Amino acid sequence: MKGFLVTAGPKPPRLVYAFIEVPRQTSNKYEWKESLNTFILDRVLYSSVFYPTEYGFIPATKASDGDNLDIMVITTYPTFPSCLVVARPLGAISIIDSGERDYKILAVAENDPRLEKYKKLTDLPYHLLREIEDFWAHYARLQLNKKIKVGKWLGKKEAFKIITAAQKEFAQASKEK
Repeated sequence: MKGFLVTAGPKPPRLVYAFIEVPRQTSNKYEWKESLNTFILDRVLYSSVFYPTEYGFIPATKASDGDNLDIMVITTYPTFPSCLVVARPLGAISIIDSGERDYKILAVAENDPRLEKYKKLTDLPYHLLREIEDFWAHYARLQLNKKIKVGKWLGKKEAFKIITAAQKEFAQASKEK
């Protein structure tokens, strides 16, 4: 992103910045529109579901879809679009979105004392992971031409590899400009 953060975090991949686009408990899908230097309401979700976590991206990364790497952040209370959260990745979920592999990093807010005990995916309540899976499986069910297949959970080491690869991809793309 031009004129934006040029780093993925204070200590990536162990601590990353999460630029929040969508606060949890909403059905509005906001997106940062770089060309306008603001947020837009991209869409309202087609199903009667809401985001189970904060949702956004890790700056200075590039995922396989060409966008910044997606991140879901567990917080005690909802934040707001454009909030920058220092996040501690615990793992990732693999998704096939309209035939393309996509990863969603799952992290907790580093500066939330209520979440300090969560160090890996298995520390989280099992039901929370199921809710996240269910969200991704069903959020686009009523949307035409959008097919989602939820894959498996990946641990912290795999998440670190995904983040590092996305940082390298961003650096390479930046050199080519």
